[in-house]
Amino acid sequence: MCEFTVYLRLKDELRVVAKSVVKAITDGLDVKLISLLGNVVTVEGAAIESVDVPNEKLILVKR
Repeated sequence: MCEFTVYLRLKDELRVVAKSVVKAITDGLDVKLISLLGNVVTVEGAAIESVDVPNEKLILVKR
């Protein structure tokens, strides 16, 4: 199973916002990240910039 580490791009850095994410859902201007255990992290005002399946990496950016 593919579990992503999710990063938020902030200018010159990538900050980890969630690990073991199996689902990402856009909800209006937010992105909801759901982990393998069902934990939900909401990143407000974000959009998906890229999804890298081989490296299990998902990058978000602020809108």
